[in-house]
Amino acid sequence: MNQLFRMGITLLFAWWWFLLPAQNCRFHISGKILNADTREPVPFATVLVKENAVGAVADEQGRYEIRDLCAGTYTLVCSHISCDHAEHQIVLESHEDSLDFTLHEHSVGLADVLVRAKAAPLKTTQPLAEVKGSRLESLQSLNIAEAIRSIPGVSVLNTGATIAKPVIQGLHSNRILVLNNGVQLEGHQWGVEHAPEVDPYLAEKISVIKGAASVRYGPEALGGVILIEPRELPTRRGIGGAITLAGLSNGRTGAASGFVEAATGGKWGLSGRLQGTLKRGGNLHTPDYFLANTGILERHISWAVGAQREHWQTELYYANFYSRLGIFRDAHIGNVTDIDNAIERGRPLNDGEFTYDLNRPQQRILHELLKWRTTYRFDQGGKLALQLSRQFNRRQEFDAHRLYGPLPTNFDDPDMEFELTTYTTGLDWEYVAFKRLRNQVGLNYMGQRNTTDRGGLIPNYTAHTGGAYWISRWQPFESPWQLEGGARYDLKGMEVDLPQSDSLPTRFDFRSASGTLGLIYQFAGVAQLRFNAASAWRAPNINELYSDGVHHSTASYEKGDTGLQPERAINSSLTLEWTGKGKLKASLSAYYNRINDFIFLLPQAEYVLSIRGPFPAFQYTQTNARLMGLDWNATLDLSDHWSVNSLGSLLRARDLTQDQPLIFMPSDRFEHGITYRFKPLREADEAPFINLTMINVLRQSRAPEGLDYSAPPAGHTRFNFEAGMRWYWGRQPIDIGVAVFNLSNTSYREYLNRFRYYAHETGRNITFRIKVPLGIDG
Repeated sequence: MNQLFRMGITLLFAWWWFLLPAQNCRFHISGKILNADTREPVPFATVLVKENAVGAVADEQGRYEIRDLCAGTYTLVCSHISCDHAEHQIVLESHEDSLDFTLHEHSVGLADVLVRAKAAPLKTTQPLAEVKGSRLESLQSLNIAEAIRSIPGVSVLNTGATIAKPVIQGLHSNRILVLNNGVQLEGHQWGVEHAPEVDPYLAEKISVIKGAASVRYGPEALGGVILIEPRELPTRRGIGGAITLAGLSNGRTGAASGFVEAATGGKWGLSGRLQGTLKRGGNLHTPDYFLANTGILERHISWAVGAQREHWQTELYYANFYSRLGIFRDAHIGNVTDIDNAIERGRPLNDGEFTYDLNRPQQRILHELLKWRTTYRFDQGGKLALQLSRQFNRRQEFDAHRLYGPLPTNFDDPDMEFELTTYTTGLDWEYVAFKRLRNQVGLNYMGQRNTTDRGGLIPNYTAHTGGAYWISRWQPFESPWQLEGGARYDLKGMEVDLPQSDSLPTRFDFRSASGTLGLIYQFAGVAQLRFNAASAWRAPNINELYSDGVHHSTASYEKGDTGLQPERAINSSLTLEWTGKGKLKASLSAYYNRINDFIFLLPQAEYVLSIRGPFPAFQYTQTNARLMGLDWNATLDLSDHWSVNSLGSLLRARDLTQDQPLIFMPSDRFEHGITYRFKPLREADEAPFINLTMINVLRQSRAPEGLDYSAPPAGHTRFNFEAGMRWYWGRQPIDIGVAVFNLSNTSYREYLNRFRYYAHETGRNITFRIKVPLGIDG
């Protein structure tokens, strides 16, 4: 992989000498295409720039956008198969400009016209939310889970103050698929304290699909999908980049990230990018005391090179992510009496102190990703894509207990070490049939080999997974309806090498089908109704089958069950979105999820006493479960400057077999905010703003009695403040942002934090960020 890294840097600098006379080509044009008679949007019309033959296809709402243009005068031609074409000239001087088209219908047949453009992606029939722009940039200094926490229905599963996993409508880990730059992220995500190995600064946009999306993405998307989407490689000749610096008061954390990218233009369309991030932080603190050994060290570097010509486009991508995470020291306790006292006390014995030192217990994670993707686009629309990838994940965990003698002062000998190598292949074909029927078919394969080099929590295993899917979307001409259907079939085989056994590997075989039906109805351009019903399944993972030992990072003993059966889910959702031109933007989603043979960790009545001391014990077991709830989000513009927003999530989860609430489910959560936006310094810029948000989390009153080691914590209210603007130093734009999380320094606990037994959540955290976009003009 080091050779691949050096090769990528060499390729990037090899062609940059072509680019010194380049222009600043970061301008873009957007607009809407309307029917001249009815004023309704014209979906899937094409907009072509005459001078350079680049263009775009409008989405279902008639909106289009053309990016990466240089300053100058352009002629734009808009056409649609049922309308007369329209032609307008525009002088592009600001970085963002708009141009709307009105098209007149005709009844005369047209000759075939060849237009090559990127088709607009189909909208999902499931609830979908995005985080991007200044909102994402203000959260990138935290982590991926915190970056999407403000989306209704998304919460966070914490292990102390340093590890966070996203939870979608009550589901997490192997039920949530993370797609990093188009690749299914494969680490050891089965652990509740195994956070996604992704650099948040890599993302330009993060999208969340809520609900079962197994037909398109595979069985591990039973609960939803998180799409981490980086910037597309540039296509226009030039050099650009950005540098971002961030500081956080809590933990005295600093982060620096930057990228440089370039494109040659011309008929070969060569382009490349080099990106890197470094983050360092020390012990975090609650309002009253420091959390010992909660520092962090992360570094990430990636490169990408690509080329495109006519119908072809290819890209090679490599990323290397390394993380060292301290685990809260006071969660590792020496005897039964001490652990009872620690839970009853609910806080460390002393207030601690600040340090950047990372001691035991600790995690060290290395994740590498190599991806190659090639796409061929057809003249008649549609495309064929082949993608190959390799991932390597090494996880080391260092214990804070020793039976004899002192703890080692070095980190040469981890107490637990896993190495997972994953190969994936995907072949996807998108095509249009019968003019209004868009189809996707594909084949996927994944091969994995895991070795447990130290420790015995899980055994060595080899797994192979294969699947085939089909999805069709039909939209009758000039109809407000869109209908979707799809099916998928997957097979998974796993061979497990049991330790201290001379017998043949134990083999597991799982196979099943998934299906989806959905619709979208458009109400005269002001509202949209989405419905989806899906059937999905998931095979039990290796940890659920074979865990047997102390999981050091969670300070708990976990026990698997080889008799577990695959989960089978029936999921349905109904979403109403108000998208009109008025002052109100709102969405409301209701969902119902029935999961038979739902696998979960059940706390045991007694601690497990090992040679390293006592640990809370958890057993993997199954039940029939029902999860249903409501998510909403609404924004109201009170004036040109003032706006208010409200979002919330309600979840009701029940163990149907035991007729009791399901354990470890998110509490009801509400957020209410007010924003003031100033006039931007330049018309094309995002408006400067200040925002104050109140977060109200209710006590989880629907938890089973007597199963947990401590009752759910009380509810709480806290406040966040945020402000951001674009400032200019001469012609150089500079983005500045300030945020204060937990403004009132509230002392509270989160029900989904595995270490809530021993400590509170972190206190006030003041963050400052500055981003400097870079470019070379010729």
